[in-house]
Amino acid sequence: MRILHIAETVKGGVATYLELIDGNVPYEHHYLIPASQESEISVDRSKLIVFPGTSRPQRIVGLFQTLARLKDKQSYDIVHLHSSFAGYIFTIQKLLGFKFPAIIFCAHGWSFQRKVSKLERTICKAADYITGRLSTGIIHISKTEQVAASFIPCDLQRHIYNPISYNYLTPLKKTHKANTIKNILFVGRLDRQKGFDILYEAFKSKDLKEFHLYVAGNSVLCDSEYKSTANVTFLGWQSRDALPSMYEDADLTIVPSRWEGFGFVAIESLARGTPVLASHVGSLPEILGKYGQISDMTTANSIIKTIIKYKTSATETPVKLQEYIREKYSPTRFSAEILDFYQQAVEKEESKKRPSLS
Repeated sequence: MRILHIAETVKGGVATYLELIDGNVPYEHHYLIPASQESEISVDRSKLIVFPGTSRPQRIVGLFQTLARLKDKQSYDIVHLHSSFAGYIFTIQKLLGFKFPAIIFCAHGWSFQRKVSKLERTICKAADYITGRLSTGIIHISKTEQVAASFIPCDLQRHIYNPISYNYLTPLKKTHKANTIKNILFVGRLDRQKGFDILYEAFKSKDLKEFHLYVAGNSVLCDSEYKSTANVTFLGWQSRDALPSMYEDADLTIVPSRWEGFGFVAIESLARGTPVLASHVGSLPEILGKYGQISDMTTANSIIKTIIKYKTSATETPVKLQEYIREKYSPTRFSAEILDFYQQAVEKEESKKRPSLS
């Protein structure tokens, strides 16, 4: 089976997702991604088909033109769309009469669930409705996401949890240290979606002077106003190979996102035996279950109170945290569920071509 994966951007979680598919789903995969983001994904370069553009508007135009000119789309059994903009571009081309094989749409976090204006939310909801209706099947990254999109009329839908990479499941070195929280880790982009501005403001308070925040990530802007302080250290963007040990060295990982689809950071941290403190948004409560702390992080003051309160909270042992992730987010489970879903999508598309007996 040949699969064409299409993404308007692969930065962050989408790149991780595609790498896990490439390593765990034994089909022939190709990836249509931005040329400007080739370095973000670690797969065989011969599998890449790239399109031009650095800014989002440029990438949208580049993807539309490249996909329209791609002559062998029909040679693929499945086109797997990743995130909303890839879906919207497919929708436009489908409505214009372009031919496609079986289409699978995964939003990786629905755009209409972001904290945006009512008008923008309505537009996103309408666009996702049309894209979902035109798709053969929809993969949701959580039950929460599937419930949120229950208005989309597609009869082949399933939630398939993102998997953890095997290198996060190696034996742990850390031991359980109850109520010992000093070194706190933040991993991700320093942007509004990830809530870093509120977290940084919270760490200006003298109430958090006994804690140290380590920041693994870069600002989307070159002239970031964020600077290291006595208890905030910026480590820059870290390679995927470096992250497992960073999680394990931390006492706590914090995820103060305003909006989050899945939250790879949360499961990566638990897999390395480090507890997670996360905001009550998106799929985070479902993903963490009883093994993570969920709290209000909408203001700097609420973050301060949450961190101080967490210091005296009981936590599971590192081994228990890793076992939870191993059982629920294993690559083996993910591979089996994706393979089954792909097969169902192909069979559904082929059934449309069979002559009716009536």
